[in-house]
Amino acid sequence: MDISYMALLAIKLSILTFYLGVLIYSLPIPIRSIKKWGPELIWDSMLALLIVLLYSILYEASFRLASLLGGSKALFINWYGNSVATALSIKVITSILQSFPSSLVFSNVISALVIPFDRIATLTIIFLTTLGGIGELVFVYGIPLMVIGVVLFSLPFKIARSAGAWLISFILVFTIGLQLLPVFILNIASYPNIDVENQDYKLVAIRVVSNLEHPASNGILILKRPDSSIVASYVISSDGYAKSKYANHIFIAVPSNTLYPYLEYSGVLLPLYPNPINIGDYKGGDTITLKSPHTIIFKNPLILVYTTSSTYNILESGDSYNIVVWLNAGDYIEARVPGSCINNVNSNSSIKSYEWEWRGVKGSAYRIEASQPSHYAMNITVSSCTPVSLHYGDTIDYIDTVIGSLSFFDINILKAFILYYLTIPAIYVFILFLITSGIASLLGGKGRIPIKVA
Repeated sequence: MDISYMALLAIKLSILTFYLGVLIYSLPIPIRSIKKWGPELIWDSMLALLIVLLYSILYEASFRLASLLGGSKALFINWYGNSVATALSIKVITSILQSFPSSLVFSNVISALVIPFDRIATLTIIFLTTLGGIGELVFVYGIPLMVIGVVLFSLPFKIARSAGAWLISFILVFTIGLQLLPVFILNIASYPNIDVENQDYKLVAIRVVSNLEHPASNGILILKRPDSSIVASYVISSDGYAKSKYANHIFIAVPSNTLYPYLEYSGVLLPLYPNPINIGDYKGGDTITLKSPHTIIFKNPLILVYTTSSTYNILESGDSYNIVVWLNAGDYIEARVPGSCINNVNSNSSIKSYEWEWRGVKGSAYRIEASQPSHYAMNITVSSCTPVSLHYGDTIDYIDTVIGSLSFFDINILKAFILYYLTIPAIYVFILFLITSGIASLLGGKGRIPIKVA
């Protein structure tokens, strides 16, 4: 839009209104209802011309006045951005919490708890989006809209004076009012301290196996962040799947980002591959298979044979395993067997033995260390194993982390949120509309002149 052209059009319309008034005033028509149009049109033209000449000054003055009262455009934008971010964060976290499978024992309770927050967050987002649209009109298109208002105001016979007066008033009032909105809110209500952390997750099935597809039963899957902190850990079932303590199915909750998987088994921490894994590349319900490439044998209960080498052969016969592995100097192969089993381990090389203990289970470890590059053989026989009792009290289910987001679900927080982000801003905007209507009426926006001919 060419603003200068529109302003010139408004000036010409005001001049047209003036000459129409002069013409009617000078006509020899002895009809009072017509003759009175003349002075009114002359007055309207002068008022319209004054507004045309001052509209840009009035617009700039509205920013100065808002600044003198403690507001600013930057203050409003900062408040608006923080408000939208908070509302969206609550909406996201409530959506995540409501997406828990119905098979979880607490899903119905969580859903009932978060529904009020979800609905209030939705209503707040709608309101803030509308308020943002008004801000866009005022701060970006303020001058063009004022010029349009001036053109409407300048039309003869007050044909569109009400619309023009309201549009001019709207731009001026909201230019000042929106910049003062954060000041108004903070003088009435305190900022609600809502600690919202977005815990995004996916439900996937993760199976952990050895290089020969033996399931890592009774082990613990550990998932770490890039900073090496543990984000979740799950007990592995007899078929190799990580299990959640809250569900009977094979799916577990994991964060939708990059994770580094490890396996804790019989007191040994083993890296799993692929490593790392980006959960974002998978869909909910997918199955992810993780392998321990250095593990030769996983066998329940907690029987483990692993090596630093990647070249080996294994011959299985009942309860006996004959393993031949190529070891470079410094490499080793180790077998770990719980004390609840009868075992016999022998080799063509010297074997070092020691005891180990892990999560309440004790056992024996047998290691062959290579002094020079060569093939090394280890024969293992394990029998008469009795069940073991493991302590898994320190495992971390990621659902616990997600549920931790419920810490802000409090009735007092809900009241403070509604008051700060919804009620007070809505009342304030309503007041601004009332002021807009009042100023528009003051400018003469009361409708067109009633035309009477007799």
